[in-house]
Amino acid sequence: MELSVDVTPHAGGIVEINGSPQSSCPVSRNFIKDTVIELEAQPVAGYEFIGWSGDLSGSENPVTIEMDSEKLVTAIFSNITHPLIIQVRGHGSTDPATGAYTYNEGTEVTITATPDSGWRFDGWSGEVAYPELAATTVVINTDKTITANFSQIMHSLTIEANGNGLVSPETGAHSYAEGSEVDITATPDSGWQFDGWSGEVAAPELAATTVVINTDETVTANFSQIMHSLTIEANGNGLVSPKTGAHSYAEGTEVTITATPDSGWRFDGWSGEVDYPELAATTVVINTDQTVTANFSQPRFNAGIIGIIAGSVGAGLAALFATRRRKSKPETTT
Repeated sequence: MELSVDVTPHAGGIVEINGSPQSSCPVSRNFIKDTVIELEAQPVAGYEFIGWSGDLSGSENPVTIEMDSEKLVTAIFSNITHPLIIQVRGHGSTDPATGAYTYNEGTEVTITATPDSGWRFDGWSGEVAYPELAATTVVINTDKTITANFSQIMHSLTIEANGNGLVSPETGAHSYAEGSEVDITATPDSGWQFDGWSGEVAAPELAATTVVINTDETVTANFSQIMHSLTIEANGNGLVSPKTGAHSYAEGTEVTITATPDSGWRFDGWSGEVDYPELAATTVVINTDQTVTANFSQPRFNAGIIGIIAGSVGAGLAALFATRRRKSKPETTT
């Protein structure tokens, strides 16, 4: 009796007949009638035995067959396949795209990770050839899940203040994702003014503006004291402190001023916004450009009183001189 054996696909494996591997298929062997023959299907790497067809069925392996007639038997093999699941953590894309794929065992799959703008690739999770490389390979020898990991690129924004004032966010280092637009605000203290931002800001001259974060950055809010002029003048003869002229002071400063009249003059008071105009020593609070004047005058006497005093003095002097003349004249005898 003739036994014909074949395999499909031919690359999938071989069949042993009574323990003897057949180097190629199809193959025909003759056997005595009613002989019992053992067949064993042996898949090669990457294939698996599915079952028998023809004059033999089922998937028992090895299996026996009785040669009671001519026999035609085929061993069926199939590729072993595994799923490859590709995932993303963060913002980015992969090639192949995320999803589930089926590959024959032993296949080497090239995979690539591309981060979105403002993100970076941090490596693959799962069994890949080079986890740290964005472009690498996966050998399919089992069911596999791999993940491309992305993280936001972070930068430091350091905010500083030069002078007296508040900033928002507060002074110091802050961390932001690349591409972030950060609102910043500068508020000067009382008596101070905002002079502008130093650093890469959208509108440096505005107290409220924005910073786009694309690298580590430092921005500085610049404040300066508000200054005013205090002009001191003198009307009449006398000295003033500070001396006459224009002087510059920060807003809110309290300046002590003093007036000292010359000899024969007197202080009559201050003109301008001073705390106590009648006092020779007083203060001025600087909140705008100001002018203050020390007023001096000479004392004036009453003419009538002066005449009376002068007459009395004259009469007294005349009497004095007369007395002296009498005392100095010699006496005569008769």
